[in-house]
Amino acid sequence: MPINQEKDYLTLLDGLGKVGEATKGTKTCTDDRVLDAEGIVLKIFYHCSSAQYLSKGTFYPLLNKIFLEPASISILARAAYESFLVFNYIFASSDNQNVLDLRYWAWSLSGLLEKQDINPLTSKGREQLSKEYDVIESFRKKIQNNCIFQDLTEKQKKCILQNSGNWKIPIKNSDGHMKRRGWGDLAKSAGFSESTSRDLYRYLCQYAHSTSWCIDQIWSARSNEDKERLIGSPLSFLRIIMAFTITTYIKAFPKAKPVIENDPELRKAVHVWHYVGSTDKSEYKTDWDAKFKEFYK
Repeated sequence: MPINQEKDYLTLLDGLGKVGEATKGTKTCTDDRVLDAEGIVLKIFYHCSSAQYLSKGTFYPLLNKIFLEPASISILARAAYESFLVFNYIFASSDNQNVLDLRYWAWSLSGLLEKQDINPLTSKGREQLSKEYDVIESFRKKIQNNCIFQDLTEKQKKCILQNSGNWKIPIKNSDGHMKRRGWGDLAKSAGFSESTSRDLYRYLCQYAHSTSWCIDQIWSARSNEDKERLIGSPLSFLRIIMAFTITTYIKAFPKAKPVIENDPELRKAVHVWHYVGSTDKSEYKTDWDAKFKEFYK
């Protein structure tokens, strides 16, 4: 990892932790959305921290060897990316509070319904699920009274209220038809360039799904130099994700704004990596190595 980029990684990681801490003690009003927001950012922080640790090499005591492991870093980058898209979608990607309310309630309900589909092995687990029936009904009532929800079709309403996993509220196509959002739609609304959100995400998915392409890369990367090249892309993507998360968290919770206002190095790192993630490489003609040199003057 080039020295400036490694420094940026640690700067962004520190900033990410600080913005998450900045909202501690904020009153949660009638629900847990502030706590859930902090939880998602903490999840992203964990993924980014783990990836940075793995990038230094993992010691395996039985063989007395240190090895680089690109696959786990790529899977962590994908998980961090999806976590950010969830955060942005629920807390920041609309100025309409009714929209944000519906998204948060639908996401919360979806997770509870997912839990109901699991058969607990212990009596304590079964008791916990039974206690959540009232919480589920409470979310359903809130959703049903939401004006955005009331504009959906009966089929779409049923999906949100009854089926686990249906937390992405449908949107209208250019032809007027409603469609369920995909990860690409969430990435576009978050400000990612198409090349970042499509090509890099697709690449990382190869590792999560164990395709022949990723297995071939694992077998081909014999030297540490080869492996360092493989971890370069997911580590860069994680810098982009941290930069986006910091700016989005501040948008959703302005209380965290002093974190970036009082730290010139963090502001610069956020600017650089937000720019990289929002600029489409197919349209940007300048050599990126030269561009980084310009950034780090």
